[in-house]
Amino acid sequence: AFEFRTRAAGLLEARLLVQDAFPGDDRGVLELPAQRAVKVIVYSAEPELLQPALAANPQISAEFRRPSEYRPEAPADILILDRFRPQPASARDTIWIEPPVSGSPVRVRATAHNVALARWRSEHPLAESLRARDLRLPSVQIFEPAAGDMAVAETEAGPVMVAREAKPKMVALGFHPGRGALRHELAAPLLFANLLRWMRPEL
Repeated sequence: AFEFRTRAAGLLEARLLVQDAFPGDDRGVLELPAQRAVKVIVYSAEPELLQPALAANPQISAEFRRPSEYRPEAPADILILDRFRPQPASARDTIWIEPPVSGSPVRVRATAHNVALARWRSEHPLAESLRARDLRLPSVQIFEPAAGDMAVAETEAGPVMVAREAKPKMVALGFHPGRGALRHELAAPLLFANLLRWMRPEL
């Protein structure tokens, strides 16, 4: 067995350098598709909270910028907005983390502290394999989803994670996965993996 790593498209050929009665099966060729890295731009004043989760996937090319460096024309497949509202808004797939109340893509009904995460909506791809319950979230926004929105994670007070499948795709997190007890749970990297795969299924 051996490993072969590449992002380039091409033909991978393997040959057995032996002489036997069946030379036709001594050669195999695989056609490999190109694997383009997904460009993610993260706007955050605390990038160290998000770097470990994004660095885990070699198909993710993540660039971290300060909110003051926001440019709507910056080339990216996915934007992650960490407690930041862009002006003007972007037309790209976006993950909002604790969006400002005045500019949230999903109406924020209330803000609460030290709240237990009650359930994940396992029927949604964003909640796949997520089992963590009764996590205490130090600070959380309770959303009021619009028609067509899907609540993915909930507390007893209401939804704290909402997905919108319209184009561009959007996910709003009312909590920060890099802070509090959640950052030490397996659910945190799994959540990021689900988020990125949902937005870019080729991952």
